[in-house]
Amino acid sequence: MKEEKKYELRLYMILLSQEVEPFDISKMVSLEPDRTAEKGLPVREGATPHTQPQHNLWQLHSKTDPVNSRIEDQFQGLKDAIGDSYGKISALPPDIKCICKCVVYSNKPLPDLSFSPEQLAFIANMNATLEIAVYNFSDEE
Repeated sequence: MKEEKKYELRLYMILLSQEVEPFDISKMVSLEPDRTAEKGLPVREGATPHTQPQHNLWQLHSKTDPVNSRIEDQFQGLKDAIGDSYGKISALPPDIKCICKCVVYSNKPLPDLSFSPEQLAFIANMNATLEIAVYNFSDEE
C-alpha cells in the first residue's frame, strides 16, 4: 500500500556568485550540481527578463526522497551528496555565498522543522545561511 502524500520536505545547498560561473564552482568543490543557472541568461527558452538570474547559481539536492521525509533524513541525504567535498565548500571564497535551503510543500499541518545543534553546526561550518520556505500544494497533479 502506497503511503499517502502529506507533504514534501526538500533540502538544497545553493552556491551563488556574481563572478564565478557554475562550471568553475563545480571544479572548486569537486562535485557535479543537480542544477545550474548563469547570471543574465534565460532560465528556459522564451523566459521573460525578470526570470533571468541575477547571480550564477550552483545547486545540490539532498538525495533523500522528499515525500513525507523528516529533516534528519534530508540532512543525511545532503551530507551524503556533499561527501568528501565538505572541506572544499567550507573554504570557498567569500564572494561565493552558500545557502542551505529547506523547502516544504504542504497543506496543513506542517512537518516538524526543528534543527539539532549538529545540523546547525554543519550549516555554520560551511559558512552557509539557512533559509526556510513553506508553500501550499494542491492535490491536483
